[in-house]
Amino acid sequence: MKQVHALLREREFPWQRMLLLIEPSSRDVPVSKRTTLPAESLNGEDLMATSTPRQRVTPRQKATEDQAADIADALKNIAAITDICKSLLIKVNMMERKMHAMEKLLHNVASRHSESQTQDDLRLEPRRDADDFTLLDNNLQDKAYFQQAVRFLSLIGGRKLGENTRRTMLAVASNAVWCGYSLHGKKQKAKLCNLKIFRLIKYLASRLHR
Repeated sequence: MKQVHALLREREFPWQRMLLLIEPSSRDVPVSKRTTLPAESLNGEDLMATSTPRQRVTPRQKATEDQAADIADALKNIAAITDICKSLLIKVNMMERKMHAMEKLLHNVASRHSESQTQDDLRLEPRRDADDFTLLDNNLQDKAYFQQAVRFLSLIGGRKLGENTRRTMLAVASNAVWCGYSLHGKKQKAKLCNLKIFRLIKYLASRLHR
């Protein structure tokens, strides 16, 4: 029975036996002539597909890229330097404002010192002779000195006009000096109405007793 089935299989598939006889074994093929399929063919990919070749960068392109990179770095440096300059300008402006404020303060201090010095000169003992009296009158020709004298003598005060005038005159000169002057120069005395000291005393009297 087994022989019958074998004969039937040989009759139905005679070509399979022929293929086995025709196909050579891999052992019979030389190594140099053997072909191996790439791994991609096992996954069904195209065996003819190849990767895109990498483009070659020319020296000119390389130089252009380097130049562009240098320009970008230079722009970054310029931006940083600009920020630093702006910060420095702000600080300089602040310092200038502080310097102006200090100069103004020093000017005020110097002015006060000058005023104080002028007042100190007026606080000295009253003029004892005609030469000192004439020197004081010459100094009063200066407007700034005149105003300083006004501010100082205004502090003397007095309830009545006569009292204030007498105190002012004694602060300026002694009785011995005033004895050598009269208002219009009568009795062989020096003329007082033409002097700056007289205008000072008159101005103080009119200012304090209006």
